[in-house]
Amino acid sequence: MKRFNKRSKIIFSLIICTLLFIFFCVIVGVYCGNKRFIVKSYKNEKISFYYRDTLLLDSVFPQFSHYQVKICGSPHIVLNDKKLYFPNPECIDTTDLKLKISFFNGSDSTYKTVYVRCWIDGKYSLNECTDNPIWEASKFKHYYDVFRNLLGKKSRETIVALGDTLYSTLNGRFELISEAGIKECSSLELESFEYNQAIRGGEFQFLRTENKLYVSKDDFRNYKLIYDDRRGIKESMYWDVERNRLVFSMYTPGSVRLRHYLISYDPVADKLDTLQTFYTSQEHKNDGKTPYCRHIHLICKDPYSGYMFIGIGDYDDEPGIYYSKDGGETIHCLGKGNQLWRTLSFFFIEDYIFWTNDSESPQYINRISRSQLDNGLVDDKDVVRFPIFNSALWCNVNYNGDLYLVGSNSEGQFYDDFHRLYGLSFSEDGIPTVYNLIEEKSLKDKTNRIIYHQIAPLCVDFNGFIWCYDTHLGLRKFELKESE
Repeated sequence: MKRFNKRSKIIFSLIICTLLFIFFCVIVGVYCGNKRFIVKSYKNEKISFYYRDTLLLDSVFPQFSHYQVKICGSPHIVLNDKKLYFPNPECIDTTDLKLKISFFNGSDSTYKTVYVRCWIDGKYSLNECTDNPIWEASKFKHYYDVFRNLLGKKSRETIVALGDTLYSTLNGRFELISEAGIKECSSLELESFEYNQAIRGGEFQFLRTENKLYVSKDDFRNYKLIYDDRRGIKESMYWDVERNRLVFSMYTPGSVRLRHYLISYDPVADKLDTLQTFYTSQEHKNDGKTPYCRHIHLICKDPYSGYMFIGIGDYDDEPGIYYSKDGGETIHCLGKGNQLWRTLSFFFIEDYIFWTNDSESPQYINRISRSQLDNGLVDDKDVVRFPIFNSALWCNVNYNGDLYLVGSNSEGQFYDDFHRLYGLSFSEDGIPTVYNLIEEKSLKDKTNRIIYHQIAPLCVDFNGFIWCYDTHLGLRKFELKESE
C-alpha cells in the first residue's frame, strides 16, 4: 500500500510536470508567434503631429480602429476616446520624439512609430503696430462703420498688395503706396475688407474687389470694369503667360448651389470666354456631370512648374483639387471626395506640394511629391498628413519666400476656443514646421457657442510689415520679430 502510494505520487507528479510543460510550450509558442508577427509586420511609419494638437487614431490608422491600443515610450501622452494628446505640452523639451503605438487584437499584434514634432513658439513673435491711421477707430469698428455709412463713404479701409506696391484706402481714397511715397490713384473703390487681389500680367494690372474685376495699364489711374458678377475669395486670378490672358474663378457663398466657371479674359481683344464649367452636385447626381462642386475656393500658380492649381469645396463629396498644364484649357483631378481635398491654401517647394484644410474636421498639413502628379488620381492613403491645430485654415500670405502666414479661425474648436495666426515653413525634405504667432480667445454668444473670429493675413508691405484683417477689429498691422 505504501509502495502503491509512492508510485501514485510519482505518476501524479509526472502527469503534473507533463501538463505544465505542455502549457509552458503553448504559452511560449503563442508568445513567440506574436513576437515573430510583430517583427515581421513592423512598419516604421513616420507620422508627425504637433504636440499641442490631438491625433485621431481612426483617421491615421483606419485599419486598426477596432483594435485595442497601447502606448509605449512617453508617460506624457494620454489616450482618450481614440485621441492622443499631451495634457501638459510644456513637459516636452525636444522637437522630435519617437512614440511607439502597439495595436493588438487576440493573437495578432503590430506597432507603428509616430514622430512627434513640437511647435516652435519662441522663434518668432509678432509686435502689433498702432500707428496705422484707423487704429483707434478700428477698435470700435461697429460704431465706426455706422458713422462712415452716415457720411455716405463706401470705400473700405483696407489694403491690397501688387508686388512691392500697395493699393490702400486707409485715408479714405484709393492710393498707391510705394517706397517713393503716397499718390492718389483715382476714385476706384475697394468694396471688400478681405476679398481683394491684385496681379500683373504683361503690361496690364488686374484688381479684383468683391464681385468686381478691373483692368488697367497705369496703376489704376485709369481703369476699366471687365466683370461684375460673382466674387472670388483671396486667390482667384492666374496670368497665363503662354496665351497672354487672365484666368479667374468664381465663388458663391451661402447654401445656394449654382454652376461655377473658370473664365478667361484677353485684354488685347477685350474678350471674355468660359474655359471650364463646374456643375452642381445635384446635376452630378441626376445626370453624372463632372466636374462638380459647391463653389471654387481658389486658383493659383505653382512657381516651379507654372501649372494652375484649383481648389473646390465644400461638403460631402464636393471638395477636390485639380490642376491644369495649359492655362485652364484642360484640367486634371488630383484628388476628390472628402474633406481631405478641401483647401484655401497651397504651398509649393521644389519636390513637394502642400495644402491645408478649410474644414471643421480635424486639420492637416497635407503633402504629395511632384512625382505623383502624372499618376492619375492620388489615393487618400498616399497623402502624407501632418495634423495641425484645431480650426479651419484660411488663405496664406508669403512673408519672405520661406515663411508663410496662415489664419486659423474659430470654427471646429477641437482643442480650445482660440483663433490663431500661424507661421509655416517647409524643409527641403518635405517636413513642415508650425510657428504659433498669435493666439487670441474667441468670444461666445449667449448660448455659449463660439462667435466666428479670424485674423486673416492680407499682405506684406515693402517695409516688411504684415497687414491682417480682423473680423472683429478691422485692419491690424504687425511686425515680425525673430528671437536671437
